[in-house]
Amino acid sequence: MSPSVQVLVAGDTPDAPLTWMRLQSGVVVTQGVVHDGEAAAGLSGDCILVLPGFEAQLRVLETPARSAVQARAAAAYLFKGALATSETDTCFAVGEPGDTSGARLAAAIARPRLSAWLARCAESHLTPRAIYLDCAIWPVEPGSAHVIRLGNRTLVAVGPLGGFTIESDLAPALLGPWLAQLGGAISVLHLFGWTPDQLTFSSNAAT
Repeated sequence: MSPSVQVLVAGDTPDAPLTWMRLQSGVVVTQGVVHDGEAAAGLSGDCILVLPGFEAQLRVLETPARSAVQARAAAAYLFKGALATSETDTCFAVGEPGDTSGARLAAAIARPRLSAWLARCAESHLTPRAIYLDCAIWPVEPGSAHVIRLGNRTLVAVGPLGGFTIESDLAPALLGPWLAQLGGAISVLHLFGWTPDQLTFSSNAAT
């Protein structure tokens, strides 16, 4: 039997309730919600933490790197001048190369904010062994974008081309210009919780 995996899905802030689940062979076998200051019964050890995409900036790092160390150094340069915090107060992370060109996703998150999330996990006796942004792990087919409304949060996922998460009230105004920056890289737009008439974009590919 394959080992189980514990996943924590974060709320909008570190003190918001966390949704947790335990997966066995990719199937959710048990799940629940743990509130701030509490520890979920039976949860402890390593976990995977999924943060809202608005906690970090996500960009495509196109510079080839021979190692993860080189990639993180390039990521620091990629975000230079675009962060509200100093470089020393920022944590940089890079993904695996998405194609033969070496391009990969890079993320930047404020160190104090990341520390707050780690402290929240510690309250539940869990230690993240991997941290992901929700918009970066949503499965997306090549050439397509997914726009997913989850209540007051909307995810925009474009696979190796990046993505972001914003308040749903802001999505109609921001989605179109952001997709326009991708040019012809997106041919199909899948909407979940949204309808084409609610969003503004120059595309006939929405489904």
